[in-house]
Amino acid sequence: MKRIFIVALLALTVALGVVDGDFVWDENSCIVNLSKEAAKKSEIVIPKNCIDLRIDDWASGEDNYFSENDNLESVVFESENIKNLPDGLFVHDKSLKTVQLPKNLKRISEFCFSNCESLETIEIPDKVTEIKESAFQYSGIKEIKLPESVTTVGDSVFAWTKLETLYLPESLTSIESSFLTCVDSDKLTIYVKKGSYADEHFADFADKSNVEKAYY
Repeated sequence: MKRIFIVALLALTVALGVVDGDFVWDENSCIVNLSKEAAKKSEIVIPKNCIDLRIDDWASGEDNYFSENDNLESVVFESENIKNLPDGLFVHDKSLKTVQLPKNLKRISEFCFSNCESLETIEIPDKVTEIKESAFQYSGIKEIKLPESVTTVGDSVFAWTKLETLYLPESLTSIESSFLTCVDSDKLTIYVKKGSYADEHFADFADKSNVEKAYY
């Protein structure tokens, strides 16, 4: 009976994770959630020993203290192991102002910063190759430069923002025509490299009177 109890307890621990510091961890050194106490903090730092983030999708209905968190203002990723962020990781974090993304990040996930109303700018690491659907929609983003590693920009990435300044890299080979849907700024200046894919396909996605092209 004692052995059965211990096995059951271990299984429950693996399923729920172990709270250590600000995070809930699984047995593989992956973060699965914020602790309830950390969810009250304005700043969190993802430590170097974190192998990955394995957090339930924000739309799953499971408790996820990373998203819909009105306390969170700043996030710093010290871990260089993380290459992908879960979909909707910071969705509806309306106080989030600054994010230092993982150095080796490859992809900005779907809805990752959607409805982050206080996030006006962010530096994208130079290994990111893809910005997924609705990554910044309804956010406060006003200025952003995509690095020369990005090849793909998905649907509605900057939809319903007040984006004013956007730099598109020469490396781009695919841009969804609706990635700027309903941008609500008085003027949006998009900087492109002359002769690049973004330059030659500019009319496909920037057919609004408040959008102008400039070269850099």
